[in-house]
Amino acid sequence: MTDTTTQDELVQFGDGWALAPSIDALGHGMFRRVRPLLGITAFGMNVKVMQPDSSSKNHLHTEQQEVIFVHEGEIHVSFGDGSTHEVGVGGIVVIHPHEPHVVRVTSKEPAVLVMMGGKDGVVEGDSHFPEV
Repeated sequence: MTDTTTQDELVQFGDGWALAPSIDALGHGMFRRVRPLLGITAFGMNVKVMQPDSSSKNHLHTEQQEVIFVHEGEIHVSFGDGSTHEVGVGGIVVIHPHEPHVVRVTSKEPAVLVMMGGKDGVVEGDSHFPEV
């Protein structure tokens, strides 16, 4: 097995794996592009760091489901039916294609959101346990 690291020695790559030891290893700013930095090809994935009192624009996705995991902070998510829901640390939001939504930070600290997207991706029976 080969273990190599990037020049800044934060993101590590081996034969068949990649590892970022922290969100900060993925860069700085609001969007941390996980997919290209770690070589993910099966689904979209980003980390979004939103400041207090900030919000996304009202938007929707036409083809993919979006899953939001709240890693830090608290958010309100508003949907096209007019409902608004508070989601805290450890909460998960699933948004289906064509569903308008807005994400607004309600905590006094930044909200760190792990966001994943994909379509038609269920793979049943794909877990195998190699002998060690």
